[in-house]
Order: sequence, then structure tokens, then C-alpha cells
Amino acid sequence: MHATASSSEAASPPRARLTALYPNLYVWFIFFASLDIMCTYLVMHPNVFYLEPVQIIDERTNQIDYLIEPRGYEVNQLAAWVIDRYGVPGKVVYKFSLVTLVVLICEYIGRRQFSKGRRLAEWAVALTFIPVAVAIIQMLKDVAR
Repeated sequence: MHATASSSEAASPPRARLTALYPNLYVWFIFFASLDIMCTYLVMHPNVFYLEPVQIIDERTNQIDYLIEPRGYEVNQLAAWVIDRYGVPGKVVYKFSLVTLVVLICEYIGRRQFSKGRRLAEWAVALTFIPVAVAIIQMLKDVAR
């Protein structure tokens, strides 16, 4: 008599496929991607921190108006377009679509060559940290003045 697996065991995929290969790296990647969204918002919206307004005189009406300029702008042109068209919610969807794509690529490569997938995940974390660090430095300079 042959032993057979129960129907629930036969239907479930192998356990190794259900776990992420680099969960600690993914946590940092998602954390920095989230900080990137928050920092982009803070840099592009000058009213979050008090900044000195610029006085503008309308030559046609002689009215004085005040303009508060943003501290910076989105460097990534595609992300800038998304922000202009869809605002912050669009930026969130755009960013986390990219995060999902990168994690899927890391998993795909990692299942074939573990060390290359890990290296790609490490680079994703490092590259996502750079704009966050730049934005934080920029905001600290604004607060210090």
C-alpha cells in the first residue's frame, strides 16, 4: 500500500516559496521609501516650516502680495509629473508601485542566484536612502537659519 499526501498538503506550494528571501532589507527599503515620500512633501511645501515670504508688487494693480517659495523640487522628472498631475496620493501610489516592482525583481533574481538578489536589495536600500539624507540635510539647514 502506498502512502498518499492529504489533499490540503498536495495543494499547498512548497514552504520556501512563501517566505521573502531578504525581509530585513525589505523593511529598510520600505522605511526609506516612506521617508522619501514624507521628505518630498516637506521640501516641496514651504508652509510646513516658516520661511521668509518674498514681497511681490503687482504692477497692474500696485497691490503687494507675498509669495512663499518651496525649498526645493522633485528631481525625478517622472515623479514630478506624477506629483503635478495627481498630488501626494499619486506620489504614494507611484512610489510603492516601484517598491513592489523592485522587491519582485529581487525575489526573482534571488531565487536563481541568492547573492545577486541580495546585492540588488542592498543597492535598492542604499539608493533609496540618498534622497532622504539630502532632504533631511536641506531641512536642517532651513531650520538652522
